[in-house]
Amino acid sequence: QTMPEGFSWNVANNIPDMHVVMFNVESTDADNTWLSKMYITGHAPSLAIGGMSIDDSESGNGNGRLDAGEIIDVRIQTINEGSSAAINTMGYLNCNSPYVSFITDEYLLGDIDSDGSTECIFTIEISESTPIGSIIEFDYEVNAGVYNAEKLFTQKAGLVIEDWETGDMSRFNWQTGGNAEWEISSAGQYEGSYCNKSGFITDNQSTWMSIIYEAAIDDSITFYLKVSSENGYDFFRFFIDGTQKFAASGEQGWQRVSFPVSQGAHLFKWQYSKDASVSSGDDCAYIDYLVLPTPPITSAYAGQDAEFCENDIIQCFGASSNCIYLEWTTSGTGTFNNPEINSPVYYPSEQDIEDGYVTLTIAGTGSSTTITDDVMFTFEKSPVVNPGDDITICSNSSVLFENASADNYNEILWTSEGDGFFDDATQINSSYTPGVNDIEQGYVSLTLSATGGDLCGTISESIALTVLKAATAFAGADTDICPGVIYHITDASFSNYEEITWQTSGDGTFSDMNVANPTYTPGVSDKNSKEVTLSVAASNSTGCSDAQDEIMITILCTDIAELNNLASISIFPNPNNGSFTLNLSNIGNKDNVLSIFNSQGKIVHKESISQLDNTSEYKVDLNVPAGIYTIRLAGAGLNITKSFIKN
Repeated sequence: QTMPEGFSWNVANNIPDMHVVMFNVESTDADNTWLSKMYITGHAPSLAIGGMSIDDSESGNGNGRLDAGEIIDVRIQTINEGSSAAINTMGYLNCNSPYVSFITDEYLLGDIDSDGSTECIFTIEISESTPIGSIIEFDYEVNAGVYNAEKLFTQKAGLVIEDWETGDMSRFNWQTGGNAEWEISSAGQYEGSYCNKSGFITDNQSTWMSIIYEAAIDDSITFYLKVSSENGYDFFRFFIDGTQKFAASGEQGWQRVSFPVSQGAHLFKWQYSKDASVSSGDDCAYIDYLVLPTPPITSAYAGQDAEFCENDIIQCFGASSNCIYLEWTTSGTGTFNNPEINSPVYYPSEQDIEDGYVTLTIAGTGSSTTITDDVMFTFEKSPVVNPGDDITICSNSSVLFENASADNYNEILWTSEGDGFFDDATQINSSYTPGVNDIEQGYVSLTLSATGGDLCGTISESIALTVLKAATAFAGADTDICPGVIYHITDASFSNYEEITWQTSGDGTFSDMNVANPTYTPGVSDKNSKEVTLSVAASNSTGCSDAQDEIMITILCTDIAELNNLASISIFPNPNNGSFTLNLSNIGNKDNVLSIFNSQGKIVHKESISQLDNTSEYKVDLNVPAGIYTIRLAGAGLNITKSFIKN
C-alpha cells in the first residue's frame, strides 16, 4: 500500500551532490513490526573552475596577453558539475598586484544548470609602469549560496624578448664559444633588422651560444630558428641544463619552437656542429625573436591612496618582490613602527594632521636596481567636543551650557537620558529644563555629540546634571468674602519645603503665618479698601530660591448683587467642552472685565465686556485642559464669581 505524502523532512542547504541518505523505516500493525531501510540520493550544485583567457582585442594589441597600458577583459570558465542547478551564482576576482586596477571585480552568473557552464567577464586595467615580465596572480572565487569554488591563476605581463635589435649581445649576459663565436647578422632575419647566426666553422667543429637565466615561475622558452646545413650530418641543437630538447638539420625555413621551463636557474644553450666532411647551403643556423621565461623582478608597491580620521591606526599595505633591502620614508614628521617591512604602521605627527596629508614612499632595492612607489594619506580632523563640567541646578530653573565647546564638526546635538527638554538641541550653548522624572530622580545625564565628516563620524561626551528639589508654593485661588468673615485658606498647597511664611498687604492677621493653611481675619483697612493681597514664601535648605505666590481677596458680601441692581451670572452648559454661554442679568452697560482662572489661580483668559443690555447672553470659547475653572466679572462696584467644569 502506498502512502502519498506519508513523510516529509528538511534538507540542509549544504548537502553534497549525490550524497546518499539512509532512512530506517519501522512498520507496525496490531501484531507485528517490520524494519527496513530506504535510500534517497541528494542533489546539489558542484562548482568547478575552468581556464582563464585574456581578451585585449578592443583596448590592447590583441595578442591575448597582459601588456602595460592595456584595458582587458579577463574571461574565466565556470562549470556546474552537480546534478542540481546553481542558483544566483556570483563570481569574484581579486588581485593584489600594484599594477592592476579593477573596473569590474564581480560578475553575476545567475543560474547555472546541472552540467552547464558559463563565463565570467571582469574588466581590468594594466598600469603603464608595469615591468615587462611581471608575474600577476589572480584569485577567482565563485559562490552559489554555500556552494563555492576557488582557483588561483598566474599571468605574465609583457614578454621578455631578445631579438638582438640592439645590434649586439649586450642586452643579456650572453656567452659564446666553441671553434667560433655566434655573431649578429643583418641578413636573413625573421623580424626586425637583426638576428643571431652561428659562427663560421669547418669539419668536426662546433660553435655555441648560452645564457644562465632564472625563471621566476614555471614558464616556457620560445624562439624562431632557421637551418641551412648538410641534411642528417650537420645539426643545430638546443639544450636546457645539458639535456638536448631539439635538433634540426638540412634546409629548414623559419619555424617557432617552445619548451617548458621550471622555476629556478637554468642553462640554455644553442649549438651548431659539423661532421667530418661536406658543407651544404649556408652551413649555419639562425635564431631570432627569443622569448625568455619571466625573470625575478624587483618591485615595490606602496598601496592605494587612502583617507583616514586623525585618530585611526594608519596601516600601510605595501608589497614587494625580489628586494634585498626595503625602506619606507615619509614626507612628513611621523614615524613607522618598522620602516623595513612591507606593511608597517605609520604614526602621523601633529604637523602631518595639521597639514592634512602625508606622502609615504617605499623603496625596494634589488640586485641591480631600486624601485620606488608613493602613497598619499589624507587626514580628516576628528570632532572635538566638551560639554563642560558637571552642573547642579534647582528644579525650578533651567541651565545654560555657556562653557560647552566643540570644533571640527558639521552637526551638534544635545540629548538627555531623562524627560526634560532643550530650547535648541542643535546649538552648542543650548539650555535645558529638567522634566518631572529628572526632578524626581535628582539626576540626569546629558550628552553633547559632534558629528564630523564621513571618516571620523560622531564624538560624544556627557555631563551629570544634579537637580535639587526647590520648594513650590500655591497660595490658592483668588476669592471673595464678606466683611467680618474669617477666611480659611484651604486650597493653598506646597511641596519640598521646610519653612512657610505668609504676609499680608493690609492690616489683617493670620492664625499662624508659618503653616500651610492658616486662617486670615481682614483688618479695618482691608475692609475699607475692599481687597487685600496675601503672599506666601516657601523655602528649604537646598540653597534654591524661595517659592512665592499670592492671592487676592475681595471683601464684598454676596449681597453685592443688590448694590448692583441684583446683577447675576449663570453658565450654560456646565460642565462643558470649553464652549459655553454666559447668561448675564442686571450687569449694566459700563466697562466690565471678564477673567477666567484655573484651579491654581492663574488667569487663562481675560477680556473686556461693555455695552451690555440688562439681560443678555455672551458666548465664550476656550481651548484649555480639562479641569475646574472660575469666572470673575468685575467692574465699577461689581465683582461676581462663578465656577464651571471643563470636560
